[in-house]
Amino acid sequence: MPSDDRGILRIHGNGDVSARQVSDYLRSVVFAYESLITFEIIIGQYERRWRAFDSYGPFPIPLKDYWRTVLPPGRSVIPSGAEVSNFIAPADRLRIHSVTISSPGFWEFFGKLNPLEVIRQYLTDRHEQRKDREYREPAEKKKLNLENQLLENQVIRERIQMAKELGATNEDLTPIINVLVGKPLSKLAPYQDHDLIQDAEIVEVKELPE
Repeated sequence: MPSDDRGILRIHGNGDVSARQVSDYLRSVVFAYESLITFEIIIGQYERRWRAFDSYGPFPIPLKDYWRTVLPPGRSVIPSGAEVSNFIAPADRLRIHSVTISSPGFWEFFGKLNPLEVIRQYLTDRHEQRKDREYREPAEKKKLNLENQLLENQVIRERIQMAKELGATNEDLTPIINVLVGKPLSKLAPYQDHDLIQDAEIVEVKELPE
């Protein structure tokens, strides 16, 4: 039976696009979704291991170094789609639920609710910003807006708070947030700028897929 930690994300947009654009768009959505799950997994693993060590002394690896240990040796850049996919259980992989190809149309994705909600809020907030006459702002200000959006997101904020309660600092958290949250989400921005994506919503349905 479906679990209440699953949901359906509907992303509105225009359907008059090339097949290559659709292919790239779908890969970017999957990459953002799987990167967000990887972020949650790493923070959760760190918490469990930290608490296991708590009775015996400080956890031996700071978070800023720990998260890199889950990647192949020597990696210090953003993980590839294949790398984050290694963290995703088969039951948690993103599935296409429904598609309406028109202008406007929509794509519906079924998966874990937390990452879908983060994607929804990012796209919805950015859609509202694009309506603003002052949207064309300097790159540094856009970067700051993204950082503020991430901190306002309940899912991300709770993970950050938990890590800080375990002693993580902003220096510890910044690399993992940039690599597994900020950069993957920002890959969706060009599709929104070209109206392949507009806004997004979590769809309420009577019965979720199994």
